[in-house]
This record gives sequence, C-alpha cells and structure tokens, in this order.
Amino acid sequence: RALLEATPDMIFELKRDGTIVQFIPSADHGPFLPPEEFLGKTLKQVLPSIAEQAGFAIGRALDSGQVNAFEYQLPNGNNRRDFEARITPAGPDLVLATVRDVSLRKWAEAERESLINELEAKNAELERFTYTVSHDLKSPLITIKGFLGYVREDVQTGNMERFEADLRRIGTAAEKMQHLLGDLLELSRIGRLTNEPEYIT
Repeated sequence: RALLEATPDMIFELKRDGTIVQFIPSADHGPFLPPEEFLGKTLKQVLPSIAEQAGFAIGRALDSGQVNAFEYQLPNGNNRRDFEARITPAGPDLVLATVRDVSLRKWAEAERESLINELEAKNAELERFTYTVSHDLKSPLITIKGFLGYVREDVQTGNMERFEADLRRIGTAAEKMQHLLGDLLELSRIGRLTNEPEYIT
C-alpha cells in the first residue's frame, strides 16, 4: 500500500461498465475530485468526455487479457493537461487503470519537434546562402581566369592598349572578390559580437 501511495500515477480499480471501485491518488498530484464524489460512480458520470474511449479500452483489456493504453486531455484552467491511461486486467470483470500526467513529456516532444523544424529551415536557408555565395565568388574568378588568357595574347601581339584594359578588368574582378570576402567576414562576426548596452529614453 505504501509503495502504491508513493507512485506518481493515479490508480483506479474499475468494473467492466466503468464503475470506479477503488482509487489511489498520485503522490505528485492530488485527486481532481474528493474520492467520495466519484467512488461507486461510473466514468460516464464523473468524466463523460473520456467515458467512451475508456470503456473501449476496458473492454479490449478484459477480452484480450492484455494491457490496453490510450491518451486523453482534460481542461486545467485556461490550459489542457495530457494524460496516459494503461488498463490492466485484474479479474473477470475488473481492471486496474494507472493514469499518468504526461503534459511535460508532450510539451518536451512539441518543443523538440519545433526545434527540429527550425533547424531544418535554418539548414535549408544556409544551403541557399552557400549556393548564392559560391555563385557570386565564382563570377570574379571566371573573369580573372578568362582575361589572363587575353593578357597573354596582348603580350604576344604587343597590343599594350588592350593589355591595360584587360588588366583593369582583372583588377576590378579582384576588388569585387575582396569586397565579397570582406562582407562574408563581417557577416560571420554578427553572431559573435554584441553591442554595448545603451540607455533608451
């Protein structure tokens, strides 16, 4: 009895028709109603919102001789709490129902799912960003590589006017790449640097 009273689960003894025979409250949470208000009553009278679901689970557990579980929600002020019930056969027409508050677990699962979705979105954004940066960095490199061939031709033919023009194009492409790399460096610092706090009036 002491062990049962120390468990974090609520324990109900129920008949096939859902009548509550016995009840042991959770060590972590008090009963939602005083025991005298629901002992001897059916789930349909006490918790009509889950009576059909619980009745089905009770019937399945008794007929199969195996544990049957289901989850449900109950209002809690402006919020709702999540519970998991496990129905275990305890006799020809009796079952034991252990009920656990799984609200924290459900919240953690939702937070985990939200973080995974956020991470996937950020990874997709990073992939698009990497593709764009890669394309922008390749552009001046292609220009430099292409005009190096022209410079070689200019030197061989002695065309100094075109030689100077081609060198200017190579210089412009190199400056563009330098600006891009500088902007990338500034962008990488954004997440690491913090501004000094300022008073707002």
